[in-house]
Amino acid sequence: MRFISRTAAVLAAATVIAGCRGFGDETAKPPDIATVAAMVGCASPTPEPTEENFVREAVRCADGQRVITFRDNGARDNFRKAAQDFGGVYEEGNGYLVEEP
Repeated sequence: MRFISRTAAVLAAATVIAGCRGFGDETAKPPDIATVAAMVGCASPTPEPTEENFVREAVRCADGQRVITFRDNGARDNFRKAAQDFGGVYEEGNGYLVEEP
């Protein structure tokens, strides 16, 4: 039951983001890091330095996942290409991606 409630909350948040911010629109401003972290179920997000090229903001989740936002999808794609040898991408969306622990 708890899983269903959490899933419903995540889907509702994604719908709100899509409606308010044009989430599926490649030209829309990507959501802020707190919104993305909540949407992907990131527990206890801890801010991380963003010295990497292309990165706007980053947080580390309690389970080790890393949520990263970018100024645009081109920056996200460039980051993914450069980082593909160092780890996997769990999920990605408009202006963000989530790296596996």
